[in-house]
Amino acid sequence: MIKAVVLDWGGVMCPGGSPHSFRKLLAASLGIDEERARTLLHLGVVDLLCGRITEDEYWLHLEQAQGKSIPEAQRNVWLTWDDLKPDPRMLQLVSDLKSRGLKLGLLSNAVPNTRNVMLQHHAGNGFNAVVISCDNHCAKPDEQAYLLIAQKLDVEPSECQYIDDQQRMLDPATKLGMRTILAKTPSQTIADINHQLLN
Repeated sequence: MIKAVVLDWGGVMCPGGSPHSFRKLLAASLGIDEERARTLLHLGVVDLLCGRITEDEYWLHLEQAQGKSIPEAQRNVWLTWDDLKPDPRMLQLVSDLKSRGLKLGLLSNAVPNTRNVMLQHHAGNGFNAVVISCDNHCAKPDEQAYLLIAQKLDVEPSECQYIDDQQRMLDPATKLGMRTILAKTPSQTIADINHQLLN
């Protein structure tokens, strides 16, 4: 029986915030193609997502890879609230699910800058538990992240429904026994959540 619904933020609660968004911003800022930006993004990004290095240390990694300095003016590649603003239908879903007695969890990979924007705008409101990677030193798809949100919600993984917009983030959840849904649009996501809860 599903007792808790756990949602990702970027690409689920809001349309923006996917890795593709970061890639485009970095490519535009540095004047490089997106394939090069993809390579650069992976240099130390897991450590940044997990709060193991600072943003300054992350940019040092990128400068070393580029072989030149990256001025402060070119470092503003993080998402704004306009990118992270939740879809009203998803906010209503969270409210509806809580009114049905389900626990709600937010499980999101976020760098400190993005985490700060989310907290400033109270993105965690309405959720019973929130796990953001840079605060908890583990990022999806590390199984520990899924176990941590289940623990904070005081439920077993098998009692959780998990929704993400990336299949590779769903696979570990499935392995742990969570019911999973691949989010593509708010209407599809809401329909699939409700369908799964009835079965």
